Amino acid sequence: MTFFVARTSSPTEFGTFGLAYAIFVFVLGCSRAMSGEVLLVISKCGEVKRAAVSIPLLVSAPLCLVAAATAGLLRGFADVTVVFFAMGGLVVVEDFGRYWANACLASGRAAVADVLSFAGQALVSCGLWFSGVRTGAWYVVVWGFSALLGILVLRAAAFFSAASYRPVALRLWLSSSRPLALSFLVDFMLLNFAAMAAQVVLVAAHGADASASIRGSQLLLGPLTVLSSGAALFLLPEVRRRGVLSRTSRSMFLALSGVLVAVALLWTVTLKSLSPAWGESLTGDSWPLVSEVLWEAGLYSAASALAMGGVLGLRSMEAGTTGLRLRLVVAPLVCLSASCGAIFGEASGLLLGAGSATAASAIVWWVVYLRVFSRRSSKLAAVDLGIQPYEGREGG
Repeated sequence: MTFFVARTSSPTEFGTFGLAYAIFVFVLGCSRAMSGEVLLVISKCGEVKRAAVSIPLLVSAPLCLVAAATAGLLRGFADVTVVFFAMGGLVVVEDFGRYWANACLASGRAAVADVLSFAGQALVSCGLWFSGVRTGAWYVVVWGFSALLGILVLRAAAFFSAASYRPVALRLWLSSSRPLALSFLVDFMLLNFAAMAAQVVLVAAHGADASASIRGSQLLLGPLTVLSSGAALFLLPEVRRRGVLSRTSRSMFLALSGVLVAVALLWTVTLKSLSPAWGESLTGDSWPLVSEVLWEAGLYSAASALAMGGVLGLRSMEAGTTGLRLRLVVAPLVCLSASCGAIFGEASGLLLGAGSATAASAIVWWVVYLRVFSRRSSKLAAVDLGIQPYEGREGG
């Protein structure tokens, strides 16, 4: 969808769309944090899990409407932003279905829904393009209806049709998962507030064209985001099955970060080797702006991948309090570094600032995860040997 919007927009229009996209990602992340991501790590089942669907249903409609009204106040491209958020509600619900399937160890069924949804979107979008349609809003509508197709496939499967849609479901879910849900929500909001604040500073200081380079680089690095999300969806249930304190689980998180960092660097090198003609075919008139920040965007992605293993490791152990405390320290540093970079170095400065702070925080995430892992493993070993463990303070 973003590919076709980029091809039908000027740099200023695409920059405005990029800001609207950032708002939607924030809305989607709030729903994930309070429902899907909790499902991946909790051991509860039955009615409690079925009640989780109340969160995306609650979040998708009102928050997307508010965001659409806000986006509608922006000059230029308002028609696409409003359609974008209207369709976004469907994507929020489909996204929950994907998490539900993986939490129930039914990743194969979720993959079928993803393939059908992507194939439908690609076929219809290409058909519109070759028919001469050059209005971005139509491609956004196709994006929304492809999400609806995914919902229908998931709804037809037993694991999603068992979801509870009763009004009491919201109260049941929140009462059962409140500590983790609120911890994950605040964690996500802190992280993404830093990114959104820096992008707003960038637009205020240098105009919407600067935001176009950020969104364009995100488009080209999109496969890395998909890979990271897919790995997390698979890894957390698998770690829960093997045991969060097993050495295999720790090795899986280490391997995840290592592989993602390597892929991010290789993908960035590949993108930088593209000819201008290929670049313009992918991002349209925004390519000159995008090409200037690809190295910085790739390094930022690599830094995020480095931190991912430690972050997921803490989540797998339901160490929400520890992760939240750490995020309270890290997020302001990332925001300050990225905002200062945006003011003095435009888009490349923002990415360098955010990437540097993220790389530094990745070390902290890993140190904390390995420390908590070691303490809990020692306590478990002591219990197995019949030794009374020391009951000192332990975060998480």
